[in-house]
Amino acid sequence: MCNSRRLHEHPFFDNLCKNISFSLAGEAGTAGTGMASANRLKSLKVSQLRDHDNLAIEFHPDINFIIGRNGTGKTTVMNLVSAMLGLNPEMLGRLPFRQAVLTLESIEEPNRRLEVSVEKLSTPEMKRPEIVAKVRDGGEQIEFDFDYVGDGRYLRYDNPARRRSAEDAIRYNRFLSSRVRFSWLPIQRAEVRAYVSPEERDMNPLDRKIRQIVVDMTKYLSSLDTKATSIINQFQQEYFLSMLDYSAPATNELVPIQQLQQSLFSIFDEFNVPRPLYRKRIESHLRRLQSDENSESRRLLSADTARLYTLALKWQEFDQRRADIYRPKDEFVGIFNRLFLNKSFAFDERNQPSIASREASGRRAIDLDELSSGEKQMLIIIGETLLQEQNNFVFLADEPELSLHIEWQKDLVQNIRKLNPHCQIVFATHSPDIVERYGDRTLDLENFTSIG
Repeated sequence: MCNSRRLHEHPFFDNLCKNISFSLAGEAGTAGTGMASANRLKSLKVSQLRDHDNLAIEFHPDINFIIGRNGTGKTTVMNLVSAMLGLNPEMLGRLPFRQAVLTLESIEEPNRRLEVSVEKLSTPEMKRPEIVAKVRDGGEQIEFDFDYVGDGRYLRYDNPARRRSAEDAIRYNRFLSSRVRFSWLPIQRAEVRAYVSPEERDMNPLDRKIRQIVVDMTKYLSSLDTKATSIINQFQQEYFLSMLDYSAPATNELVPIQQLQQSLFSIFDEFNVPRPLYRKRIESHLRRLQSDENSESRRLLSADTARLYTLALKWQEFDQRRADIYRPKDEFVGIFNRLFLNKSFAFDERNQPSIASREASGRRAIDLDELSSGEKQMLIIIGETLLQEQNNFVFLADEPELSLHIEWQKDLVQNIRKLNPHCQIVFATHSPDIVERYGDRTLDLENFTSIG
């Protein structure tokens, strides 16, 4: 892929990357590194939306619910915003508008603006309009024109004569994706793709999206394992280095025996030492510390115990860092164990979802295909949130309430914000239960639309 998984992906750019080989050394931004600048939606202005409406919206920095009666253009607006952020020329070509300007604001520098503009240029002789897209960030700007090539397609990337234009298209995408991260869940949940593998051909979009979410979650959770392993390695290194520069206390120091014992048990358990091999030795050492009357022997025991206590404190520090690494995973598992009825959720040793029934007759493994439609929808939404890795994200979704029980709808935003408090939510919804707690965050399109 050209860009990080957490950045929006589109088959258009998949194909460009596969068919074009070139270097973009020195390109502005940090695309591909997962270190995009932190920008969020500020406003959207659209002229001749559906040929007659003008639209002007100001977004809230945290939570936004686009609401309105059927036919007011909620899905059109969501598709437009996602297509502008992801540079989807086919979607931009299909959507009915003449010009759109999407303004984003920097989270670190509130007065700094990033502007994305798209304009359609057409003549009576043209089957489809030419699309002119521009991104401006301070003094930097990049522009690209999309030409219609037939069959609903823009920019035939495999035509050698268009090589330069194709390279510019990828440069545009990298320029923008290095400045804003976003997730997009259309109403069918999976992106519509021109090519679907034979294996996926008979899968509905919901199952196809779940499959991709699971693959990406496995990669992400494996990266957490790598970080946690690094913590253990650092602890081992710290331990051996401490043996070289440790100074025994000059006097007997009071050590909290019970706390020390539990910490030592935890350390040996972490390194998979069988309990019979260490438990009695630890208990014996601590008993002798409390009962030995020989002053010299007691002094040596106290020194050893103080060293062990220092080691235990260091372990607690490293163990807390490791717990912080796994906190998103633990939160995710906790959410589903609270939501699922008569089912338990976990990740196995390969970081694959492991779901089992909690019935009186016993536990039974449950395949993802057996989940209800609502459970699948929730797995997609919360899974997409987990994959944002607690970074600043714009989270776009069309009708997130689909198939969800009322109680699940009420807690949806709260669960999302628990996993990623840094995401800006922009949902198009008909659900009063999702909106209930956040009534001041609604954007009724009829209040922001005027006849052009």
